[in-house]
Amino acid sequence: METAQQIIESGIAGWQQQVEQLDARQRRLAAEIDQLEAQKQQHIGAIMGARDLLTLLPAEPAAAEAAAEAQATDKPPLDERLAVKIPQLIEDLSSAYLQMIEINEIWSANGMTDKIAAAAVAGETIAGYSPATWVTWGTVTPRIVGFLNTTYDVSLPDGTTRTETPRLALLRDYQKES
Repeated sequence: METAQQIIESGIAGWQQQVEQLDARQRRLAAEIDQLEAQKQQHIGAIMGARDLLTLLPAEPAAAEAAAEAQATDKPPLDERLAVKIPQLIEDLSSAYLQMIEINEIWSANGMTDKIAAAAVAGETIAGYSPATWVTWGTVTPRIVGFLNTTYDVSLPDGTTRTETPRLALLRDYQKES
């Protein structure tokens, strides 16, 4: 027959085992929550990235407003101004795209996702930034790159259609025809 002390010690051992199992389960759930949060942040990043790209596109004023503006000022005609601004914008976006590719490669090669997860579990920062900030950064660039690799159809003036991606449009070498 077991003594009271043995019964209590057995109970303590059982509870300790349950606590360890709960701790292990809690760590697994925390990791799963982190993964879900990362996925959520990726989707949010894609939305924000696409919205940011939209803000970089030049607005298209109505033709009448553009004509009136050109006549009212000594500015060059709108088409000439756009012919300067758009190639510069394309060049800037192309450089940003190539920088995002480099960041994604460095990120993957150096296991940043694992480092972020470890920092989150430990309640630490990485280079002074929270794991949540790093997740946001790690989410935005792949989503923008994904968006830039999404195909769309372009209806050309001659009536034909061309399928391309924003990435191809950014990386194309545009030459003046004059």
